[in-house]
Amino acid sequence: MGTGLRNLLCSLTFTICFIHQSNAAAAQQKQQLPSVIVAGSVYCDTCFQQEFTAFSRFIPGASVAVKCNGFQKEVKTNQHGVFKMHLPLDVASRYVDTIKSCSVKLVRSSWPFCSVASSATSAGLRLKSIRNDVHVFSAGFFTFKPLKQPDVCNHKTKLSASAKYSVAGTGPKRMQSALFFPPSISFLPSTPNIGGIPLPPNPFQPPPSILPPLPFQPSPPPFLNIPPLPNIPPLPTLAPPPPPPASIFPPLPFPPIFPGNPPAFPTQRNTP
Repeated sequence: MGTGLRNLLCSLTFTICFIHQSNAAAAQQKQQLPSVIVAGSVYCDTCFQQEFTAFSRFIPGASVAVKCNGFQKEVKTNQHGVFKMHLPLDVASRYVDTIKSCSVKLVRSSWPFCSVASSATSAGLRLKSIRNDVHVFSAGFFTFKPLKQPDVCNHKTKLSASAKYSVAGTGPKRMQSALFFPPSISFLPSTPNIGGIPLPPNPFQPPPSILPPLPFQPSPPPFLNIPPLPNIPPLPTLAPPPPPPASIFPPLPFPPIFPGNPPAFPTQRNTP
């Protein structure tokens, strides 16, 4: 009987140790499971350009649904139009190829004037980065469109492209020349000689260049298109002032001119 009891206690101890080790291994494996985040962006394609332009705006508060096999959950975008969702552990523990097959779908827009879903469902997730056992999968960009294209898109399509190029730093050369070259300044003409006397040179006129002009060099466009000033009619010439009124007093007579006294001649004495 003692031998049977001893065997029973050994079996019970072995079973308890096995269960404890199994639970510890399961807990350790659970802690080592990677965390999976699905992220993307939602914006309004205002002018139907199918790309982000100067008129596009990110939509905050837009609802997006993430679906992975039997799992589905909705999430909203933040103030920058970006949504992020942490997948549960049972979904994150699957293979990467299985997670890539998950889909993201637009549900609704928070802007009534831009609520038509253009790209409703993603083509698949793409592994973006892995850091500290955190796998980030990118769902890409999703767009809503207005029900009708605004009139501003018809009038400022070229301006939109120019603004996009200027922000990227690869704008057309014509725009860069208009921004960095000053307008041309017209100099005053030279003053002709008057009376054959040469006049000093005009300080506002540049000296003649001894080098020939460069061919195929287009003149830079004007910096500002200033309309020409209207012709101002010449002012009428002023009439000369009227003469002063005649004096009521008679003119003063000039003093009479008296003839000068003749020179005195010396008197001659009569000699005896």
